[in-house]
Order: sequence, then structure tokens, then C-alpha cells
Amino acid sequence: MIPIRRLRCSRQVAVTAVLSLLVLGATAHAAPGHVQAALHRAGTAANTLSIGWSIETKTLDPVNNPQNPDIWVMVNIYDQLVRVGNDGTSLVPDLATSWDISKGGTVYTFHLRKGVVFQNGQKLTAGDVRFCLDRARNPKESWSWTLAAIKKVAAPNASTVVVTLKHPWAPFLSDVSLFDTGIHPEAYFKTVGASYMTAHPIGTGPYMFDSWKRGQYLRLKKNPHYWMADKFPMQYVEYDLVPNDNTRLLKVEAGELDVDNVLPYNLIAQVKNNSSVKAVIDRSTETIYLVPNHKVAPFGDVKVRQAITHAIDRAALVKAVLYGYGTPANSFMPRGAIDYDPNIPVPSYDPALARKLLSASSVPHGFTMTFDVGSGDTVGNEEAVIGDGLADRLRPHGYG
Repeated sequence: MIPIRRLRCSRQVAVTAVLSLLVLGATAHAAPGHVQAALHRAGTAANTLSIGWSIETKTLDPVNNPQNPDIWVMVNIYDQLVRVGNDGTSLVPDLATSWDISKGGTVYTFHLRKGVVFQNGQKLTAGDVRFCLDRARNPKESWSWTLAAIKKVAAPNASTVVVTLKHPWAPFLSDVSLFDTGIHPEAYFKTVGASYMTAHPIGTGPYMFDSWKRGQYLRLKKNPHYWMADKFPMQYVEYDLVPNDNTRLLKVEAGELDVDNVLPYNLIAQVKNNSSVKAVIDRSTETIYLVPNHKVAPFGDVKVRQAITHAIDRAALVKAVLYGYGTPANSFMPRGAIDYDPNIPVPSYDPALARKLLSASSVPHGFTMTFDVGSGDTVGNEEAVIGDGLADRLRPHGYG
């Protein structure tokens, strides 16, 4: 099975009256991300921003989340020492107002923001930060590899955190801006445990947990104690689970949702022709790509993977599936990311080369595979239909 994954660089966003789209840029093709159809609702609560999306959040524990919908909620509940700026590439102060880096580049001293309290009223201390970083880098946790450069974390006083690295590591500040370093109270966690905090999170961010009816919605309410509360005008943010693409858009058009967070590209034209709805398309870093399991034959064979690579017509996918809202990807690193290299050529679409590579592989006569997509996922289903043509492009001459 080769599932499609979508990778997004997520960050905390200020919720305004109209939510801007984080438009994202694969080994398959690069997309401009999900388009949002935003609408001012006249018949519903003016103090609530409702967002419809296709996949339900599974956990609100920052160190164990398995998917993007978890991150999108958590970045509004938790803060980090530093965060990604609104331009998507810079790093700006968050819980740390400043930091010093030692001459050798192995010791980072963070100075915490004064007067920050958790959503339960407890005062933030450096000990909480130390605890959360140590927990996040525990090898048992899902995202510990992002903090593998850390040797030790110390809290010499209540407002100072000192992180010593094993060796100089240039991306370290980017590492501690990630969602898995979301800061929560040590005392609370030790009292309730990871299982309880999964559905009852406490952080220092602009919104705090309100209610969660699984299979229907997850609701946050404004944190009045947030240090930048005036930048977040909505009193509530509600994430509504609506798996079907067409149903989400209909709900926006009917005024039952403010935002369709995952508007398919084939519906953009329809939105643009509707004066009551606005499609907002911004730059971001989505990459749509294939993820073969190398432990399952024949995907461990590099020639098989190369054959698939050259059998994919990325330009055609961008045109047919993304309706021109995207560009063929030249690497796994998305366009617009800090380390993106525009000089890497896009893999060629060359069916003859693909057949040649397959003929020299461990499965010269071809093979079968399953391509799974979620029900109601318009983009995924279109990709699957086109992907069906891979078999024809890979079939060696002389074989049925």
C-alpha cells in the first residue's frame, strides 16, 4: 500500500475575522496547500470562529501527536520558547524574550517572558520548560529525534533556561520552535498523567480547551491571561469534523461554517463565482508525495522506486488535480522552506526509462499495489484515478 501523506509546516496563527490560508509547496507534486473558503456568518454567534475540516484531532498532547489536525489545534493552546514568524521562515520570541548563544555554539541561555501564567492560573517557571523539553526529547516519545542534539537542560533560576548541546547544531532554534516543545505545567502533568492530558490540555497559548465531542467538534475558548490576548479577537474557535469536501463547502455557503479549511482545488472556481464566499490562497509549504514502505517488497528495491518516480507526470497532476494551483516538486523539501534548493531538477517524466528501470529490478514483469485514499477526499480520489495509469506506464513491453 502506498498512502498519500501531506506535510505541513504549522505555526500558531492569530485568528482574525477572515482566516488566511496557509497555502503549502514532492516527490509527486507540490501543491499550494488547502484553500480556505471564508465567510462572515450572519445567523450564528459573532464571537465564534468555526472551522470545518476532514480529519478529526486524535490527541492534544504535544509530544505524541500523529497528524496535522492535532498540530493545528495544539499550536493555539501551547507556546514554545521561540516560534516561527508570520513570514514562515524567521524565528521570533515566544515564551523566551531573548537568548544568548555561547562562543562555541553549544550552550543556549533563554530568558523567559515575565508574568506568564498557565491557563489554570499557575505561574510559568523555568522548571516547567526544563521538564517539557526533557519529556519531549525522551526517546520513547514520537518526536524525540527533533531534539536529539540536546545533552542536558537546566533551570538555574525561575526565569532562565540553559540548554547544553552535544555539539554545535545550527537548526537548534528551529527545533525548539516545533509543536512538540509546547510548554505545559510540570505539576499538572505529574498529577493527571499523559493519558488524561491528551484530552484535557493546559498551556500558556492564546486559546484554551473548552469541550470536545468526538466525531463532531472540538472547541477552544480565549485565554484572557495570554500575554498577547489583544491580537486574538475571537472568544471561541470551534473545529467541526465534516469529512466530505462538498458538504463542507455547502455548509460555508449556507452560513453554517466560517471556514472550509481543506477546500479541494476543483471547487475553487465555484467559490470565486459566489459573492458570499471568499477563497484565500497564500504561500505555504504543502508537499503531496508517495510513501512506499521499504520493508514491503518490492519497494525496498531502489530501481522500483526510481521506476515509479519516472512514471509520474507531475506537470499533468498539477494541471488535472490541482487545477494549476501548484508546481511540480523537485525534492521532498517544499518550495518556500528555509533549506529549499531551486537548482535541483524536477525528476523527468519518462515512461521508457521507467520501464527500463523496472525491467532491471527484482520485479521485471511488474507487480500490483494498493493505493488507499479517504472517502470523500476529492483530491485524493482524483490522484488515485490518475495513479491507476501508473500500471500502464510501467508495464514492460511484451507483458499483459
